[in-house]
Amino acid sequence: MAVVNLATFEDVLGGTAPVNAVLTATVYRGLVRAVRVDGDEVLFPEDIKIKIVNGVPAEPFVLLQLPADCYWKIDVTSKNDAPLRINAILPLGDGPFNIDQLILVDPKTSLPDPTK
Repeated sequence: MAVVNLATFEDVLGGTAPVNAVLTATVYRGLVRAVRVDGDEVLFPEDIKIKIVNGVPAEPFVLLQLPADCYWKIDVTSKNDAPLRINAILPLGDGPFNIDQLILVDPKTSLPDPTK
């Protein structure tokens, strides 16, 4: 597990005013939502949802390293209609990582996107 630093959230969206938003992270494989089962345990079936009020996350944003064929689909939505949508995996290491340090992937292949 690695913490993703949301302190730079306003910079990522290109603004300086405090932002109210909701960040949602879901595990995908290819173009579909991924669900993995380990015995009787279902792994990562639910979205991670974090409220951001006045630019401050309500709780730490923690992501798991995923199997090689999966990635995180991260959506940030706000009233200002300035969404951030990325498909990404964690870099190597324990973090914490800033959002702009995540490795963008091509959702069709789940591999790092060489154009990003």
